[in-house]
Amino acid sequence: MLAATNRNIEEAVEKGEFRADLYYRLNVITIHVPPLRERKEDILLLANEFLAKFSKKNKKDIRGFDENVSEVMLNYEWPGNVRELENTIERAVILCPYDSVTTDFLPRKFRILADDTAPHDEEFNLIQTEKRIILKALDKS
Repeated sequence: MLAATNRNIEEAVEKGEFRADLYYRLNVITIHVPPLRERKEDILLLANEFLAKFSKKNKKDIRGFDENVSEVMLNYEWPGNVRELENTIERAVILCPYDSVTTDFLPRKFRILADDTAPHDEEFNLIQTEKRIILKALDKS
């Protein structure tokens, strides 16, 4: 069995916020994995794995990220940790019609971080693309 948390469970047990018997049942081996923002060297490795996974899943031939995307991903703090990175890459793959992901297909907060805000026309096209994908999914369901 594997259990994970972002809380200090020992402290929670001391405060009575977590059952001691459950803690001792789960606490066989403790592995501390720092948050993604403290493991910058893992960001592009994980991003490329997610890119391959979601490209295959969505039957697309997206081979990489442009330089701006890599820079933005390395400079972002990732408060949502690996799940946020995975969701960001999945979104980019779904929306991207090219063989390389550009900042145009990242959420707005990343484009602002890159100081590469898309012109209104590009923003409109992205909104239209998202709308088309959502409507297509609704039709299928």
